Amino acid sequence: MSGITGIFRRDGRDVDPADIKKMNDKIAHRGPDGSRVWCEGPVAFGHQMLHTTQESLHEILPFEDEESGLVITADARIDNRKDLAPQLGIEDNEHVSDSYFILKAYEKWGEKCPEELLGDFAFAIWDKNKEQLFCARDHMGVKPFYYYLSDNVFFFASQIKALHAFDEVPYKLNQLVAAFYLIPNSDETRSTLYKDIKRIPASHSFKLGSSKLQIKKYWELNPRLNLKLDSDDDYIRKFRGLFKKSVRCRLRSAKKIGFELSGGLDSSSIVTVSKDILTDQLPLQTFSLISKDFPESDESFYINKMMDSGGIEGTSINVDHISPLNNIDQISWHLEKPLYSANVSFFWDLYQKMEKKDIRVLLRGYDGDSILSHSEKYFKELFLKMKWNKLIKEIIHYSKNRDKDPYNIFLNRCIFPLIPYLIKKYWYRFKNVRLEGDLVLQNITLNRELNLSEIYKHYNKSLINPNTAKEFHYCLIVQGSHQFAFEYNDSLASAFSMEPRYPFFDKRLVEFCYAIPNEQKFRYGWDRMMIRRSIENLPNEIKWRSKKKFLTPVTNRNLIKFEEKRVNEIIYDKNQIYDRFIDPTEIKKLYSIYKTKNDDYQPSDASEVWKLITLTLWLEKEKII
Repeated sequence: MSGITGIFRRDGRDVDPADIKKMNDKIAHRGPDGSRVWCEGPVAFGHQMLHTTQESLHEILPFEDEESGLVITADARIDNRKDLAPQLGIEDNEHVSDSYFILKAYEKWGEKCPEELLGDFAFAIWDKNKEQLFCARDHMGVKPFYYYLSDNVFFFASQIKALHAFDEVPYKLNQLVAAFYLIPNSDETRSTLYKDIKRIPASHSFKLGSSKLQIKKYWELNPRLNLKLDSDDDYIRKFRGLFKKSVRCRLRSAKKIGFELSGGLDSSSIVTVSKDILTDQLPLQTFSLISKDFPESDESFYINKMMDSGGIEGTSINVDHISPLNNIDQISWHLEKPLYSANVSFFWDLYQKMEKKDIRVLLRGYDGDSILSHSEKYFKELFLKMKWNKLIKEIIHYSKNRDKDPYNIFLNRCIFPLIPYLIKKYWYRFKNVRLEGDLVLQNITLNRELNLSEIYKHYNKSLINPNTAKEFHYCLIVQGSHQFAFEYNDSLASAFSMEPRYPFFDKRLVEFCYAIPNEQKFRYGWDRMMIRRSIENLPNEIKWRSKKKFLTPVTNRNLIKFEEKRVNEIIYDKNQIYDRFIDPTEIKKLYSIYKTKNDDYQPSDASEVWKLITLTLWLEKEKII
């Protein structure tokens, strides 16, 4: 993870070199290994270097290729260098940078070059001959790209704070994005909390000259993608090969590598495969969060099983005594948004441990569930297709694996999903069941002004309506929350000059996992069957575990235990900051229920309270209107 910046004066005025330097300085923490700028006429590029790969040790950015008239700045790791090298007529060695592969790909394929690239990237190329700027972001949106565009100027950067180096960039709140911050599962991928500051969405490119901006989606997951192989073993071999390749690509590093180890199937699989690849670099450095006060949240048993398998040197943090609001000012400055998750302060402390051990590259098992598939809707699909024998067998297996009543599984997975959403919604209200985000969606004034309900309804349909497991799997893979999570984690890791990488979000692996038959994803009552069957040397206690533990009980307790006075002040005395989003009377009621855990308490209460608190603190500190 490096930092990129850029200026394009569309009115033809020359860029002042001090301006691009000012942008670089704003994100200097992203790249402590060097700062450079390139400036010529109306265009300027900047770069903050973070050495991660061997090739980056020799890389100079921004880079100008005088022969082709192309200039590039990039934050990139290109994974298909070996395949690209003969096509581009260049060598694949450590003296040839990833950014040079991108530049040569543009020279050969022009605006179609992102389609030929694999890996994580955000880049900008100035084409002197065409007097045109071309920018692109990787398929999954791992690398961030923010911009501001007016008739006179175009600014871009890896973080928003670099754009705010200029008075001409508005410093105003985007109320719609702020409202959706308080509602779960927003699918917004272009806007930000700052009005008029945008993001290039994942798998998009754009070109910009003196005329209008042209944005293009260069890749999308094909919903009709299907793959049929001859046998179960063929699927296992194919997945194993793709997963190992994905992990190997993300292990390309000139610096120390760290691994988040939660004890879950996803992170444990990454560590297991990495041990097979890095046999000469053992022990691997793993980092975990544990809890002694809450056994229902503690993953120590599974983490220790991984330790017992050998080749691991583990570091853990007990989160029982960490307030969710610890270091909130520092964290918010780096995130450039409110703290969405209450466990961020836990990871802040964990990343500090990584920094002390000189970790530069961090492999994460983030949301392998969405890629591997829990096969939600599979029982509903079997029910609608009247495959009764298969349905009964799978429900029985599932009930044994998870120690659940098969009759309740049938009702919850087959019958309840068929009830129209509006009926369920009114039933929830009749039973006084609060859904997360209701307090915002029920704000009549805000709803009328921003049309919240209609926008949310359009997104929510995609997760409610699918009748097949494959349709639902598609919705999970393409949802905008992944891009949000990558940006969020990128900003957090940037505070410690670390680059996070995500093996499950390799384009090749994503397409394979989506395309295979559902029977390869779910069988004998087990979801995520492909990885359970494919990863050798993974402890059986992890391979065949049915549930994941979460730290939510810890954060819910700690917020009141350590921050009750502060939270009381926000809820009761700062309603003038948040009353445009949520009725102060209603949130006070909800907070009282959450704090006392009375019979009306519902799990969403804690999330509603948390997000309102962090949004209020952020609005107050940023002084944004």
